[in-house]
Amino acid sequence: RGHLQNRHVAFVGVGASLNLIKGCARTGVSRISLFDFDTVEVANLGRTAYEMRDVGRPKVEAARDHLLQVNPFCEVRAHHGDFMAIEDDELAALLEDVNVLVMGTDAQQVQLRGNRIGRELGKSMVFPGFYRRADGGEIVVVTPETPCYRCQVLSRFEAREQDPSGNADLRAEAGLIFDCDHLDSIVGKIVVALLLKDDVEEFGEFCRHLATHSLIFSKHHPSFLLEGVDLFGDFYGQSPLAYAYQTLWLDPRSWRDPGCPICGGEH
Repeated sequence: RGHLQNRHVAFVGVGASLNLIKGCARTGVSRISLFDFDTVEVANLGRTAYEMRDVGRPKVEAARDHLLQVNPFCEVRAHHGDFMAIEDDELAALLEDVNVLVMGTDAQQVQLRGNRIGRELGKSMVFPGFYRRADGGEIVVVTPETPCYRCQVLSRFEAREQDPSGNADLRAEAGLIFDCDHLDSIVGKIVVALLLKDDVEEFGEFCRHLATHSLIFSKHHPSFLLEGVDLFGDFYGQSPLAYAYQTLWLDPRSWRDPGCPICGGEH
């Protein structure tokens, strides 16, 4: 915990990730910034850590209260409003001392903005997302050594660029809280590893693996298919020993787009 006392993590999107954020506060992260425009609804209670007393309140303010109950020494900065409406200079100042940026939003335009400004600032970033019903999920880790977020999931953004009217956002509106927490537990371990990679050797080793295996898929439901493909069956086979809750850690470095507006000039 002592190593985390001077670490700052920012979360864009404070919905299903509340248990993840509380876990960071419990672990000892001393500064947490929250960005979200939304308010807590009754429908959120079945798959998040919010409570009935939070309904109608801005998510960032309700989340701040939860965090301070867990760790009253944590400095929590709550930003209620549209992430896209913040001016670049102001956003850069808000993120200047952030160590890890977690983009927990399913909106592509917000993801792209976080990807761009985080890359410009040299930040480590984590992009978690769920597929339909949270039957599966993905985690994209971005560091100065990896391709940017857009390059790692390029097909999704190419589809959006070719058809701007289409919707390629990831959504999991009916996902169980258990599946959300499963993915969040992986994200939490990655965040802590990124924060402590220079201080604790085991986390340094973890991050050296992440540098070459930064695109992670998580299978929650036995019949989960990725774009109609049984990716896990292809890798693990059809053994009943590989039923559910596996992960695949892929190397996306060869997928870099030399024309990428975010990182194309680096490679």
